[in-house]
Amino acid sequence: MSSGDVRSYQLPFELAAATAARHQLHDFLTQAGVPAQIVSDAALVVSELVTNGVEHGRSDDDAIHVSWWVDDSMLTLCVRDDGSEAEPMITQVDMYAPRGRGLALVASICQSLQIDRSEGTQITATLKLG
Repeated sequence: MSSGDVRSYQLPFELAAATAARHQLHDFLTQAGVPAQIVSDAALVVSELVTNGVEHGRSDDDAIHVSWWVDDSMLTLCVRDDGSEAEPMITQVDMYAPRGRGLALVASICQSLQIDRSEGTQITATLKLG
């Protein structure tokens, strides 16, 4: 896999974007020879981040922006929407709650998770590829 190969997508601002992002990332990583468990984890992370962006964010251009790249055996995933009133938060998981586990799940899988609200909401997650 070549370092610096950035993939960037503007997907429709709808829940189906999570499926599209998951499939694109799965194909990209599988073709690069990334181990199946890491591909599965990365696909789950991008799906959660896109779903959260669509459910809790807003879009001025009817799109959610998704990108990823590899550098030094790390995969960086970035999902951006145009922001919302609610602050994205990693909360303690209530095992009886029907929702609210997404960012906690993502944080448990990733090596790092950053939330930037300076221009909309951008969440950047990194995963080790080996």
